[in-house]
Amino acid sequence: MDPEAVQAWFIAALRRVLQNLYDPHELRASPLVQVFDLPGDAASGLRRLIFDAIQTLQPGGDVPPHAQAWRIYQIITYRYLEQSSQAVVASNLGLSVRQLRRQERVAERVLADILWNTHDLALRAAQVAAEALGVEPSYSEADEPAQARESELAWLQRSLPSETVHPRAVIAHALHTIAPLARRLDVAISADVQADLPPVVGQESLVRQALLGLLTAAAHAAAGGR
Repeated sequence: MDPEAVQAWFIAALRRVLQNLYDPHELRASPLVQVFDLPGDAASGLRRLIFDAIQTLQPGGDVPPHAQAWRIYQIITYRYLEQSSQAVVASNLGLSVRQLRRQERVAERVLADILWNTHDLALRAAQVAAEALGVEPSYSEADEPAQARESELAWLQRSLPSETVHPRAVIAHALHTIAPLARRLDVAISADVQADLPPVVGQESLVRQALLGLLTAAAHAAAGGR
């Protein structure tokens, strides 16, 4: 399977888990149990893993309430943690149901990227996806094809408005998110970030994803080091 197909399969499986977050039968039957190699009570373990990942999406106190980062966190929280209907969430956030559906896809992709990077899922997801779909696994640790990534970035740029991004907050968030992977790889990460870094205008979710991708690659390259 090509990397784009594997990630599409992973996002679809994650979406089903999110939609059935409080149904133990659905959670135990999810292929994500195998992807994450969850022991013991698989339903509780998978739910806790999703809860923890969602909490990493919560912006810091210095992020303005109108920022897209808050919108993504609110959509994930209202729709899936609280299991509110699309109509209710759309009304609360001042969106049409159609707009909400589009932003749900963005939020799901952001959450999927956090799980993918922090749990180092590329090879394991490819294996489980191939078994589930009955095809030969062919995924390697190489990055996704540049064309696929560029297409995704272009879609996200059209979907998300620009906003004020505070580098210190984004860096702190990324370091917190990558910590479990760093521990597994026995990598020590230190950061010396200037206190007076100016804000930049951009799309915070894209900046977060880019930074997580860089840190993931760096952690693998520095396994057992600093």
